[in-house]
Amino acid sequence: MTSEIVAIYDTVEAMTVLVDGMTPTVYGLTGIPNGVVNADLPCRILLDLAQGGEGESMQFVTVNSGIGGGGEQYIDWRINDLMLLKPLGLGIGSREVTQALIAYTSAYIDAVRSNRNLLETDNNSASFTNLNVTPGTYEYPAESGHFFWGVMATSTIREIIS
Repeated sequence: MTSEIVAIYDTVEAMTVLVDGMTPTVYGLTGIPNGVVNADLPCRILLDLAQGGEGESMQFVTVNSGIGGGGEQYIDWRINDLMLLKPLGLGIGSREVTQALIAYTSAYIDAVRSNRNLLETDNNSASFTNLNVTPGTYEYPAESGHFFWGVMATSTIREIIS
């Protein structure tokens, strides 16, 4: 059987997470922007391999194989979901964004709880097993010198392939 990682990304992309009462534009695997401007904000970016390091913590293990072999295999995927709220500077300090960032952090946790089981097919299942959500300042794209107030949500998703 094969991995359903693209379907997993699509499901994470489809999660609704509000920030300041707005639904951010979501850029999935096929639409990752080379950069963002103020008009694009707020936005969520599911980072590609070059930007976010997805797959770095991947494990590929056979379980429940018994003496005769077979069994199930699982892969632990790490997916980074970066929400950018406002550009750093322009007189915007942490006081103006802290409440929105913390509310978004809570909303993201709620969205993961509501969507814990991401995928269930005859041969695959996938669910969130770990989540780190960190408000702060983030440079996007990497090494561009453009910094934003935002939240990085790093998820571990276990995909079981039978």
